[in-house]
Amino acid sequence: MPKIRKVCSYCKSTEVLKDAFAEWSVEQQTWVLRSCYDATYCNTCEESCNLEEEECEDSSGSGDAP
Repeated sequence: MPKIRKVCSYCKSTEVLKDAFAEWSVEQQTWVLRSCYDATYCNTCEESCNLEEEECEDSSGSGDAP
């Protein structure tokens, strides 16, 4: 199965964030993701954005040069 990356629908940047809810786990001593919401933000555009999916050809999944 090909890997995909999420990109900003406006500028095609991979520098995108998703609004989420995390809870502290005493047992695991880390934050545990509980829910992911619809709101997305692009660090490049510095605006709310929509996401698109693109296939990746490299093994990192980001599509950016190492």
